[in-house]
Amino acid sequence: MVFGKEKAPGIKQSKRPIIIIWGFLIPLSRGFLKAKNLKFEGSSVYFILSLACELMKIIKSYRSDVKLIQLKIKEKAMRLIEQINDGIKESMRSKDTIRLNTLRMLKSKILAVDARGELSDEEVLKLFKTYFGNLQEAQEQAEAANRPETVEQLKSEIAIVQDFLPKALTPEETKAIVVQAIAESGAKTKKDFGLVMKSIMKLSPSVDGKLAKGIANQLLLD
Repeated sequence: MVFGKEKAPGIKQSKRPIIIIWGFLIPLSRGFLKAKNLKFEGSSVYFILSLACELMKIIKSYRSDVKLIQLKIKEKAMRLIEQINDGIKESMRSKDTIRLNTLRMLKSKILAVDARGELSDEEVLKLFKTYFGNLQEAQEQAEAANRPETVEQLKSEIAIVQDFLPKALTPEETKAIVVQAIAESGAKTKKDFGLVMKSIMKLSPSVDGKLAKGIANQLLLD
């Protein structure tokens, strides 16, 4: 059943589904009860109310699913720079300082390359991946220097940046790509490491470079 978008005179939009359901259920239930030689009272009224409640739950669930799908489609179609701008506004409203500062930093990376922010998503992702790697290195340095507060802050920033990056491959998936890269490049020893990494980037630009390097070092001969 499709509900109209325009409001009926004197009726609130949120009430229309209830009126439509009752207008449908009452005649139907009366017909059912008449066929069963039952009176339209007592338990029959409870039956109608129960059925109406169940139908309302189904409609509410359906509407929620539709809204969620529409939101995901909108987010997917939205350019990364637009997502960043929206995220900055939301962070300002919620007073989320860490997220706000991180998103502003990401935006500055874009504007440093193109003042109009007209880079393609592919170009933006390259900038974000570089910044992501810088944060990871900074976290390692903070851990080595025994600076727990800095480590925790960097972890939060890394998680925020990661939201805008393609889904990371699992270690098993990464190893499969490294094995394929070694086979295709004809690499045998660690002297061919550069060829392997170049092949890996062609096969999967979103691969975790640090993890891929570690696996390649294990698989290549000295």
